[in-house]
Amino acid sequence: MKEHVKKDNHIILKLNEINDYISIKIIHSPFDHKNKEYESYVCSERGTRVVICVRNEPLVTIPSALFPSVEVITQEIKDPTDRYEYNQKNNLTETIFRRLLSNLIIWSENDYNTQIIDHKIAFPLLKKLREVGETKFQIILQQEILKAYATSTFQVKEFLKREGYLKLIGDFF
Repeated sequence: MKEHVKKDNHIILKLNEINDYISIKIIHSPFDHKNKEYESYVCSERGTRVVICVRNEPLVTIPSALFPSVEVITQEIKDPTDRYEYNQKNNLTETIFRRLLSNLIIWSENDYNTQIIDHKIAFPLLKKLREVGETKFQIILQQEILKAYATSTFQVKEFLKREGYLKLIGDFF
Protein backbone atom coordinates (compact mmCIF):
# COMPACT_ATOMS: atom_id res chain seq x y z
CA MET A 1 0.00 0.00 0.00
CA LYS A 2 1.33 3.40 -1.03
CA GLU A 3 0.50 6.53 0.90
CA HIS A 4 0.70 10.32 0.43
CA VAL A 5 1.69 10.62 -3.22
CA LYS A 6 0.95 13.97 -4.86
CA LYS A 7 -0.42 13.75 -8.39
CA ASP A 8 -1.85 16.56 -10.54
CA ASN A 9 -3.91 18.74 -8.21
CA HIS A 10 -4.79 16.04 -5.70
CA ILE A 11 -2.98 13.95 -3.12
CA ILE A 12 -3.26 10.17 -3.10
CA LEU A 13 -3.58 9.32 0.58
CA LYS A 14 -3.85 5.55 0.09
CA LEU A 15 -3.49 3.22 -2.86
CA ASN A 16 -4.12 -0.52 -3.01
CA GLU A 17 -3.90 -2.66 -6.12
CA ILE A 18 -6.51 -5.45 -6.26
CA ASN A 19 -4.98 -7.18 -9.30
CA ASP A 20 -3.24 -6.24 -12.57
CA TYR A 21 -6.29 -4.25 -13.66
CA ILE A 22 -8.07 -2.77 -10.62
CA SER A 23 -6.86 -0.41 -7.91
CA ILE A 24 -8.56 1.64 -5.22
CA LYS A 25 -7.42 4.99 -3.82
CA ILE A 26 -8.28 7.59 -1.26
CA ILE A 27 -7.58 10.97 -2.78
CA HIS A 28 -7.78 14.45 -1.35
CA SER A 29 -8.42 17.41 -3.63
CA PRO A 30 -7.91 20.96 -2.44
CA PHE A 31 -11.12 22.96 -2.24
CA ASP A 32 -11.96 24.69 -5.51
CA HIS A 33 -14.77 27.27 -5.41
CA LYS A 34 -15.27 26.89 -9.18
CA ASN A 35 -15.80 23.13 -9.05
CA LYS A 36 -19.57 22.68 -8.66
CA GLU A 37 -19.32 18.87 -8.62
CA TYR A 38 -17.03 19.10 -5.61
CA GLU A 39 -19.53 21.29 -3.77
CA SER A 40 -22.35 18.84 -4.52
CA TYR A 41 -20.65 15.69 -3.30
CA VAL A 42 -18.34 16.38 -0.40
CA CYS A 43 -17.26 13.80 2.14
CA SER A 44 -17.21 14.46 5.81
CA GLU A 45 -13.45 14.95 5.40
CA ARG A 46 -13.63 17.95 3.00
CA GLY A 47 -12.37 17.03 -0.45
CA THR A 48 -11.62 13.40 0.33
CA ARG A 49 -12.94 10.69 -2.00
CA VAL A 50 -12.61 6.98 -2.60
CA VAL A 51 -11.80 6.19 -6.25
CA ILE A 52 -11.84 2.78 -7.95
CA CYS A 53 -9.65 2.66 -11.06
CA VAL A 54 -9.20 0.28 -13.98
CA ARG A 55 -5.69 0.49 -15.40
CA ASN A 56 -5.18 3.62 -13.30
CA GLU A 57 -8.13 5.36 -14.99
CA PRO A 58 -10.71 6.58 -12.44
CA LEU A 59 -14.02 4.81 -12.97
CA VAL A 60 -16.07 4.89 -9.76
CA THR A 61 -15.82 7.79 -7.31
CA ILE A 62 -17.49 7.96 -3.93
CA PRO A 63 -19.12 10.36 -3.29
CA SER A 64 -20.46 11.00 -6.81
CA ALA A 65 -23.72 11.26 -8.70
CA LEU A 66 -24.15 7.46 -8.44
CA PHE A 67 -23.22 7.46 -4.76
CA PRO A 68 -24.12 10.93 -3.48
CA SER A 69 -24.12 9.89 0.15
CA VAL A 70 -21.32 7.84 1.64
CA GLU A 71 -23.54 7.35 4.69
CA VAL A 72 -25.71 4.95 2.62
CA ILE A 73 -22.72 2.66 2.25
CA THR A 74 -21.93 2.68 5.96
CA GLN A 75 -25.54 1.84 6.85
CA GLU A 76 -24.93 -1.51 5.17
CA ILE A 77 -21.94 -2.33 7.37
CA LYS A 78 -22.74 -5.66 8.97
CA ASP A 79 -19.39 -6.43 10.57
CA PRO A 80 -19.52 -5.18 14.20
CA THR A 81 -15.75 -4.64 14.13
CA ASP A 82 -16.09 -2.22 11.20
CA ARG A 83 -18.99 -0.42 12.90
CA TYR A 84 -17.03 -0.16 16.17
CA GLU A 85 -13.92 1.08 14.38
CA TYR A 86 -15.94 3.63 12.41
CA ASN A 87 -17.56 4.92 15.59
CA GLN A 88 -14.19 5.11 17.33
CA LYS A 89 -12.31 6.89 14.54
CA ASN A 90 -15.29 8.62 12.96
CA ASN A 91 -13.39 8.39 9.66
CA LEU A 92 -16.05 7.61 7.10
CA THR A 93 -13.71 7.64 4.10
CA GLU A 94 -11.33 5.12 5.68
CA THR A 95 -14.23 2.82 6.58
CA ILE A 96 -15.59 2.92 3.03
CA PHE A 97 -12.11 2.39 1.58
CA ARG A 98 -11.47 -0.69 3.72
CA ARG A 99 -14.92 -2.11 3.00
CA LEU A 100 -14.64 -1.61 -0.76
CA LEU A 101 -11.08 -2.94 -0.80
CA SER A 102 -12.19 -6.11 0.96
CA ASN A 103 -15.24 -6.52 -1.29
CA LEU A 104 -13.25 -5.91 -4.48
CA ILE A 105 -10.68 -8.53 -3.50
CA ILE A 106 -13.43 -11.07 -2.79
CA TRP A 107 -15.22 -10.06 -6.02
CA SER A 108 -12.14 -10.62 -8.18
CA GLU A 109 -11.32 -13.92 -6.43
CA ASN A 110 -14.88 -15.13 -7.14
CA ASP A 111 -14.80 -14.56 -10.90
CA TYR A 112 -16.35 -11.08 -10.71
CA ASN A 113 -19.73 -12.24 -9.39
CA THR A 114 -21.90 -9.11 -9.46
CA GLN A 115 -23.88 -10.22 -6.42
CA ILE A 116 -20.83 -9.59 -4.21
CA ILE A 117 -20.63 -5.82 -4.75
CA ASP A 118 -23.15 -3.11 -5.61
CA HIS A 119 -24.40 -3.34 -9.20
CA LYS A 120 -23.53 0.34 -9.76
CA ILE A 121 -19.90 -0.60 -9.15
CA ALA A 122 -19.78 -4.14 -10.56
CA PHE A 123 -21.18 -3.52 -14.03
CA PRO A 124 -19.18 -0.38 -14.89
CA LEU A 125 -16.01 -2.16 -13.72
CA LEU A 126 -16.80 -5.24 -15.81
CA LYS A 127 -17.63 -3.07 -18.81
CA LYS A 128 -14.27 -1.30 -18.49
CA LEU A 129 -12.44 -4.60 -17.93
CA ARG A 130 -14.00 -5.87 -21.16
CA GLU A 131 -12.16 -3.06 -22.95
CA VAL A 132 -8.86 -4.44 -21.64
CA GLY A 133 -9.15 -6.92 -24.48
CA GLU A 134 -9.23 -10.23 -22.67
CA THR A 135 -12.00 -12.51 -23.89
CA LYS A 136 -12.67 -13.75 -20.35
CA PHE A 137 -14.00 -10.33 -19.31
CA GLN A 138 -16.33 -10.20 -22.32
CA ILE A 139 -17.73 -13.61 -21.37
CA ILE A 140 -17.99 -12.77 -17.66
CA LEU A 141 -19.77 -9.47 -18.38
CA GLN A 142 -22.34 -11.13 -20.61
CA GLN A 143 -22.94 -13.98 -18.16
CA GLU A 144 -23.38 -11.53 -15.28
CA ILE A 145 -25.79 -9.37 -17.30
CA LEU A 146 -27.93 -12.40 -18.14
CA LYS A 147 -27.80 -13.73 -14.60
CA ALA A 148 -28.65 -10.36 -13.06
CA TYR A 149 -31.47 -9.69 -15.47
CA ALA A 150 -32.99 -13.10 -14.79
CA THR A 151 -32.71 -13.05 -10.98
CA SER A 152 -32.24 -9.49 -9.69
CA THR A 153 -34.54 -6.79 -8.39
CA PHE A 154 -36.49 -4.31 -10.49
CA GLN A 155 -33.91 -1.61 -9.72
CA VAL A 156 -31.04 -3.71 -11.07
CA LYS A 157 -33.01 -4.61 -14.22
CA GLU A 158 -33.84 -0.95 -14.80
CA PHE A 159 -30.18 -0.01 -14.28
CA LEU A 160 -29.12 -2.60 -16.88
CA LYS A 161 -31.69 -1.26 -19.39
CA ARG A 162 -31.05 2.43 -18.74
CA GLU A 163 -27.26 2.13 -18.93
CA GLY A 164 -27.33 0.04 -22.14
CA TYR A 165 -25.93 -3.20 -20.73
CA LEU A 166 -28.59 -5.34 -22.45
CA LYS A 167 -27.21 -4.20 -25.82
CA LEU A 168 -23.83 -5.69 -24.90
CA ILE A 169 -25.15 -9.25 -24.80
CA GLY A 170 -25.28 -9.65 -28.57
CA ASP A 171 -21.93 -7.97 -29.25
CA PHE A 172 -19.91 -11.11 -28.62
CA PHE A 173 -22.08 -13.80 -30.20
